[in-house]
Amino acid sequence: MGVRTMQYSNKLWRVIINMAIFLCLIVPNKTFAHSTLVDAIPAPNSSLSELPSNITLTFNESLERELFQLKLFDKTGKSISKDAPQISEDQRQLTLHLPTLNDGVYTVSYKILSADGHPVSGSYIFVLGQADVAADKGPTSSSQNFSTKQILIYLARFLFYLSLLTLAGWMFWKFIQREEPSMSLSTYDQRWGIRLQLIFFISFLLMVATELQELLSSWDMQSFASLLLHTRIGNSWLGTLILSVSGFIFLHRNKTFLIFWTILILGVKVFNGHAMTFEPRNQMMMLDFIHLFAASIWVGGLVYIVLHLRSYRETVNRFLPKFSQLALFSMIILTLSGIFYTVGILPKFTYIFYTTWGILLLIKATLILLVLITGALLRYVLKRNALTKSDTLIRIDVTLMALIVLIVGVFTYMNPIPLNKPLSWHESSSKGDILLNISPNTPGKNVFSLTAHGPSSSNAVPKYVHVYMKYLDDDSVAPIEVPFQQSSDKPASFSAEGHYLPFPGKWHIEVRVMDTNDDESVYNHTVMIFRSL
Repeated sequence: MGVRTMQYSNKLWRVIINMAIFLCLIVPNKTFAHSTLVDAIPAPNSSLSELPSNITLTFNESLERELFQLKLFDKTGKSISKDAPQISEDQRQLTLHLPTLNDGVYTVSYKILSADGHPVSGSYIFVLGQADVAADKGPTSSSQNFSTKQILIYLARFLFYLSLLTLAGWMFWKFIQREEPSMSLSTYDQRWGIRLQLIFFISFLLMVATELQELLSSWDMQSFASLLLHTRIGNSWLGTLILSVSGFIFLHRNKTFLIFWTILILGVKVFNGHAMTFEPRNQMMMLDFIHLFAASIWVGGLVYIVLHLRSYRETVNRFLPKFSQLALFSMIILTLSGIFYTVGILPKFTYIFYTTWGILLLIKATLILLVLITGALLRYVLKRNALTKSDTLIRIDVTLMALIVLIVGVFTYMNPIPLNKPLSWHESSSKGDILLNISPNTPGKNVFSLTAHGPSSSNAVPKYVHVYMKYLDDDSVAPIEVPFQQSSDKPASFSAEGHYLPFPGKWHIEVRVMDTNDDESVYNHTVMIFRSL
């Protein structure tokens, strides 16, 4: 028996090594963020003397052709968009024809559907003619706010992922089990298999119901049909629905069908997620599938143990050694695929510290490390034949599993890429105050606007201003001076436009203001500019 176990372990480690080599070969080397606004006409926070003919929003990647919105609102909150927005051939640009407008403050609001099925929305303002606007206005996005609606979405996604991984893992373990169970055990397993299918079906419908509120602006059959038939997330939902219903008919009639159904149900899920928004897409989808499959082996095995622990203890005792081997295998593959997937998503690994997605990923990684430690202790206990001590370790493993799946349900709905937001920096001192706006505050061409005042009305208009951009990530890059031009009708206002933030990284802004008394004030501020993809 010991020789057979050693041969099995050797084969398993060969599979792990080969899988690791395979993951290294498919790791992506090119990345794109999912849909974010990279250019806007009119620019956010801009003051216009003349109105362009169209609002034009450009995104970093192609959008879904269905269910996009672009509207213009006046200062009363009334929509004044007369025409429907249009999408470009490459699906990266939205345009909306502008009607004749009076001077005032206007709000541009958009809502799009990213290729990964997540809705992305935002708003910004611009000023036409002589009008004032609050300095702290700018693009906003509600896609990651922890509102009650978002909490319900995250909870529904947690239940969906937990039931998906449990059901897929359950079917996998039923497929690889070679021994014929007793009639009692066979009936018990079949009943629980149907229950898990039902739980998955209900959790899937619950997730769809909660996310539809974010995806659909109008509840009519045409919008719902367009979502299901013409978007990736809709196609994924439709495929999941068909597989879920067919599972009730076929899963318990043919054992061979189990593994094909498991592959299909996980494969359909891959078409609705972050993997669809990053290049090279095929490698990212493969990594995502491997990650889900490995997770299902672990989750499904744990649930199998929990459901059999009281009534079929001997079955659990026989199952534990095999589970321990395959769970170790799955956790190693889960870790490797997760690392490669993260590398494929993030332009720079340090970006992980700048988003909620990244912080949750670090927490998940810590929990997985605890799982590996728990698994090592479980293997030690099994080798010592101290089976009664394994129950505590199993409970710890189940708790860690639930926490990890909860995190997955939350961060898979979040944007993994840090977003650049227009800068609005206001600072006061005894010698005056400044207000600096930079939009869109991304690498490349930006619009700079500066207002500087002295401490009193007698020297409110500065004699001169100098602004320097210092790149902190490389000392060999000398500071870049921004050539501001003074406004003829507003002497305290200065503006510039150009490529004075040429690349991503940490930038130090130094503003020097000389008043009419030849007193100089120096203001300093540091910003992080993320790569615009």
